[in-house]
Amino acid sequence: MSDITYSSVDNEVSDILNKRFVTSFRNGYIKANDVVLPVYFKKFGQRIQDMEIRDDDVWVCSYPKTGTTWCQEMTWCIANDLDFEGAKQFLPERFPFLDHTPLFDYEKVLPEKPDLKLPLYVSDSITYINELKSPRFIKTHLPYKLLPKKLRDQSTKAKIVYVARNPKDTCLSYFHHCCLLEGYTGNFEDFCKLFTSDSLCFSPFFDHILGYWNRKDDSQVLFLKYEDMKQDLRTVIRQTAQFLGKDLADDQVLVLEDHLSFESMKNNRAVNYEPVIEINKTHNLIDANGTFMRSGTVGGGKQKMSPEFINIFDEWEEKCLGKSGLKFSLNMAGITYSSVDNEVSDILNKSFDNTFRNGYIKANDVVLSASFKKFGQCILDMEIRDDDVWVCSFPKTGTTWCQEMTWCIANDVDLEGAKQSLAERFPFFEHTAQVDYEKVLQEKPNLNLPLYVSDSFKFINELKSPRFIKTHLPYKLLPKQLRDQSTKAKIVYVARNPKDTCLSYFHHCCLLDGYNGSFNDFCKLFTSDSLLFSPFFDHILSYWERRNDSQVLFLKYEDMKQDLRSVIFQTAQFLGKELTDDQVLVLEDHLSFKSMKNNRAVNFEPVIEFYKTINYLVDTKGSFIRSGIVGEAKQKMSPEFIKVFDEWEEKCLDLSVMPIKATISSHVFCFC
Repeated sequence: MSDITYSSVDNEVSDILNKRFVTSFRNGYIKANDVVLPVYFKKFGQRIQDMEIRDDDVWVCSYPKTGTTWCQEMTWCIANDLDFEGAKQFLPERFPFLDHTPLFDYEKVLPEKPDLKLPLYVSDSITYINELKSPRFIKTHLPYKLLPKKLRDQSTKAKIVYVARNPKDTCLSYFHHCCLLEGYTGNFEDFCKLFTSDSLCFSPFFDHILGYWNRKDDSQVLFLKYEDMKQDLRTVIRQTAQFLGKDLADDQVLVLEDHLSFESMKNNRAVNYEPVIEINKTHNLIDANGTFMRSGTVGGGKQKMSPEFINIFDEWEEKCLGKSGLKFSLNMAGITYSSVDNEVSDILNKSFDNTFRNGYIKANDVVLSASFKKFGQCILDMEIRDDDVWVCSFPKTGTTWCQEMTWCIANDVDLEGAKQSLAERFPFFEHTAQVDYEKVLQEKPNLNLPLYVSDSFKFINELKSPRFIKTHLPYKLLPKQLRDQSTKAKIVYVARNPKDTCLSYFHHCCLLDGYNGSFNDFCKLFTSDSLLFSPFFDHILSYWERRNDSQVLFLKYEDMKQDLRSVIFQTAQFLGKELTDDQVLVLEDHLSFKSMKNNRAVNFEPVIEFYKTINYLVDTKGSFIRSGIVGEAKQKMSPEFIKVFDEWEEKCLDLSVMPIKATISSHVFCFC
């Protein structure tokens, strides 16, 4: 007797389904236990129900286009101890799709295309999976109630990883997927009607999600959300590893995080389905263009939908999720604040005399001034423009030098315009979030602060385009629109070796931030990731992982010191500018250490003079631009701290992927 009851698909939008979504390999639709599936599924339904399940099976289950491939690759790599050599095998071979064959009826196609040779995981996915050696990794889009009986009754120790995604983004991604691979020929609006009426394959959508959500507390089920993977992949990796009984070292997590980055996945033929698309085009199975991995952003669906459909989706979500407790975050705000508490926190609190900084907090594990909390959401929600240019960095890694170079290149070496203070033409994004200026003004009511100091966010928002913006924030705390690359804004990131960064940051904090401790204590703060904008290596790696993005340029201070001319050309090319040899020579001279040190538009001497005028950090001695020498810190550090830095660097940078002392190449990250 069959465990599945079949019925017809019949609702007010079924005409769209039949007219726009019937192909040579899909001849109509049915419902199996009220789940929409191709007619061809009926031939395989009972075989799926009766499947033998093994104790070491790992299943990734999902509604289509909710992050399935991403979750599969993460799960497989964790379970296989980061075997990246093995991961070069095509994902459908090592992590086959159970319902592939029921989804596509090739019986009528093959006689017409004798040259088309289908692998077993396509022509009979169920047999292919049954014959796999253990442990098996199996993907399915079936809802919980259509899973094999032995998987549902948990008569084995098999594990299920389920990934869910918000309905608007799922709908948009599913639309592009169906146009590319499943023969949909309608428009997006009709697709939204099909989606919200639960007329697409594997629907109803919310029933699908809730079928797994209601079992999220089962020891054999892990429920993940795509939005959480986008916001904090590292945490999800650790969560999944724990679920699978695997221990990953910190360096392994970093390597896997890089492997799973959107850019890496998009360019990886083992997972990006380019071979499938090429076969479809070769044999004229689908006449569509596009890529399987398209953008991966959170909130993209809302940007593409009409207000009418946004309202329909919102009401539908509210009705279906009700009191389930399941919610999807579309704004990706998600800043979690915590206290700074470690073995050197006493040094931090005692050694900084900056009375206008009301302590320190952590925002998503990043050390920041307590004042940041007031502006965090404002930062994440900032509107980004297509022609914005951002210079991002950890403090004292060559930021000012990189700003001046970037501004001059983008402005055709306008050295007259460059006489304006850099702080005005290239403002510091989170300046206002660094110091409690309300407290400053209360104590000094006659003080006239420029807007780029008193409200840097307002100043930047009111700037005319193109805007040039500096920030020390790590990638995960940048404005959402900058992170999701929904605009054409560009990022120039500059990194520097940790020892020299530490020494320069020490002098900077003595000069401008009220630090009164010793250099040894500062080194402790630095290597324990207790200073502002730390953790240091996390900061660098968050941009390094995106170095291949077309909108990101990753530079190194050491390269600028060694061959500034080449870096100027590289930056000009990135910014779409062509400089003559004469312009490069002029700019190279303008950017020389001597020129920068004597240039009041960039050397921050006016700021230091202003501080002394208002008796703020009045004992300040020194200059903002100090020496700029590569390797100077090693001469200043004790042998003990040189060893501490070396071990810390080796631990934080995975040597198998990013050798530290190696020949510089496009695939190597090193400080030379």
